[in-house]
Amino acid sequence: MIRTMVVDDEKYIREELIYSLEKHKDIKICCETGDGEEVLDFINTYEPDVVFLDIHLQTENGLSLALKIKQLKNPPCLVLATAYSEYALEGFEVGAIDYLVKPFDQERIDKCVERVRDLVHDKQSVSQNNLVNDDLKKIALHKDGKFFLIDLDSIVHLEFRNNNLYLYTEKEAFVCTNLNLKKFSETYKDNKFIRIHKSFIVNIDYISEIIPWFNSTMKIKLKNMPDKEIFVSRNYIKEFKAIVKI
Repeated sequence: MIRTMVVDDEKYIREELIYSLEKHKDIKICCETGDGEEVLDFINTYEPDVVFLDIHLQTENGLSLALKIKQLKNPPCLVLATAYSEYALEGFEVGAIDYLVKPFDQERIDKCVERVRDLVHDKQSVSQNNLVNDDLKKIALHKDGKFFLIDLDSIVHLEFRNNNLYLYTEKEAFVCTNLNLKKFSETYKDNKFIRIHKSFIVNIDYISEIIPWFNSTMKIKLKNMPDKEIFVSRNYIKEFKAIVKI
C-alpha cells in the first residue's frame, strides 16, 4: 500500500483529488489537511509515502513548505498541485517528482500515480534490504549494550511513545533504535503483524478480544495483558476488519 497525504486548503479540491487517487487500489489516504502549519506534524505522525501538496496555501507558501519537507530525515515523495503550469519548474527545483495542474484530469493523475508507485516501491525495497533477512524469522534488537536475535513469533506488539519505539515480547521490552513503525510494518506485513493505530502494531496471534467502540471503531485486548486495551483508529479500521474477517 502507498500511504498518501493530501494537502489543500479547499476541502472540495481535497475530496476531488482523493476520489481520483482512490481509484487505484494500492493508494491509501492516511491523512489530509488544509492547514500548512499541520503538515510537518502530520508527516511525522502518519509517515506517508507521498504528499500531494498545493502550492498556494493560505497559512504557508507551498514551495517553502516543500523545502522543509525535503529536509526531513526520511522525506516522502512530493507531488505539487497548482492552478498555474508555470510553477512546474520551481516545483522540480524543490525536489517534487511531479506536478498536477488544476482542474485535475484523471488520466494525468493516473500517470502521476504510476511514477509515484515506481519510486515508492524502489524506496521500500532499499529499506527492506537494510533490515535483518525476513527469511530468518528473527530481528536484531538492542538492549543493555548488546544485540539480541528475537523470534518474530514471540513479538506481541510495538508501541511508539515519548519519541521512542518499544517492542514487547511475552517476557520483556526493547527500545528499538534501528527501525520505526513504518519500516517494520512494510518489512513484516506478511508475518501476522497489523498496523492498527499511528502508534501501534500488533501480532494477530496475540489478540484475545475485539471490542466494538464508538464511531464504528474498535478496541482490542492482548493475551497475557488483560489490563491493556489498544484503540484501532479510524484510519486503520477498514484494513483491520478485512484482515480479521469481521
